[in-house]
Amino acid sequence: MKAHWIFHPRHRKHFHAAFQRGLHAVLVVVGLTAFGTAAVKFLENRSWVDAFYFTSMIVTAQGPSLAPATAAGKMFASLFSFVAVGIGLASITYICGPFAADLESMMQDEQKRRRGESPEE
Repeated sequence: MKAHWIFHPRHRKHFHAAFQRGLHAVLVVVGLTAFGTAAVKFLENRSWVDAFYFTSMIVTAQGPSLAPATAAGKMFASLFSFVAVGIGLASITYICGPFAADLESMMQDEQKRRRGESPEE
């Protein structure tokens, strides 16, 4: 396979789609983080920095270093972690979808080429 395959018009559309998908995914994660930060700020009465840190640890599936102090905070953190981790994984999948489809197509074309078939069939 040649190094310039990435610039072929067939592949350019996937990069454009990935950019759009990436932008959407980043906006969703930023919105989720902002919502979580505000909720932790008011439920746990933490500073904005501590609330952001707490939320970012949940969104990245690392888990916060300190447990929430209030029952409402514990319930929110539990439910938010399910949603946040799911959205984080879905965002990665959403961004990588066009690349995975293109890679599969290239692999099928290569298999057909090795069998002596025309890739366009």
